[in-house]
Amino acid sequence: MRGQEFSNNELMAPVLENIAAVSNIDSLSTKEGNLRSYLLDQLRQFGVEGRVDAKGNVWVESKAPEGEILLCAHMDKIGPGNKAIIEKGELQGRLDDSAGIGIILGMIKAGYRPSMLFTVEEEYEHEVADAEGKSRIKSRELPDGIYSAGARFAADEIREGKAKKPKLIINIDVSARDNIGNGPLVYVSSRNFRFPSGPAKDVLKLLQENNLQAQFIDGAANDSIEFSFLEKQGVLCVEIPIKNYHSANETADLGDIKEAVEIIKTILQNHNQIQNASDTPIHASYSNPIEL
Repeated sequence: MRGQEFSNNELMAPVLENIAAVSNIDSLSTKEGNLRSYLLDQLRQFGVEGRVDAKGNVWVESKAPEGEILLCAHMDKIGPGNKAIIEKGELQGRLDDSAGIGIILGMIKAGYRPSMLFTVEEEYEHEVADAEGKSRIKSRELPDGIYSAGARFAADEIREGKAKKPKLIINIDVSARDNIGNGPLVYVSSRNFRFPSGPAKDVLKLLQENNLQAQFIDGAANDSIEFSFLEKQGVLCVEIPIKNYHSANETADLGDIKEAVEIIKTILQNHNQIQNASDTPIHASYSNPIEL
């Protein structure tokens, strides 16, 4: 799948192709096996070996220079897959979080080798059919009320030294804030959980120097919260605003996707200009920081 306006863009074509493929794969929370197999196969085709942890997350710990940046996206969807299609300058389909995964796989196909993490069990809702067969959204029954369970497990892996600690974790996702067409959102915090400011300031400077459009804001709940509990850990979230959130026809502006791709590419190319986090947010300073 290739949008005409991006036909000569070396990154957008593989990104859109991968979003289309991933969006079509069923991967409900706790049932991500088919998508996990697809990801591992795609990585192998480019000479990249992933490992699966005890929770079912897929990790790639790259030894390349840009491997100090960890790109993260979640595998689970709230309902059945629906292949993404281009319609009048927009991308429509099951984009949450096919968009994030597609961007990461596109980077790999283009030759970049960041570290990667694909998490399970991020979603807190799922689609169910009512008595008339119409779809509606219902909160999932979660043990201890915990969602983002995959990211929480991954944070523990980093804390305990079972996974390499990156300089910066970038969570790539979509957002229910449907102000589409004005660039992606870059979160510097999520639901009052502040992220260390040093790496964020460096990223902002990079984007300004490269004339890239983004909205730096305080964000909503997602996987990035779990990583903000790590000591002196750089964290950011790049989200693509969409319409029709948590539906089979989520809709994103192609320009926003392209800008998100450029942001990730620019960070990877200039990873050495991003400082290590030097502070730990107050909420992560307790003796047992992962407990909310």
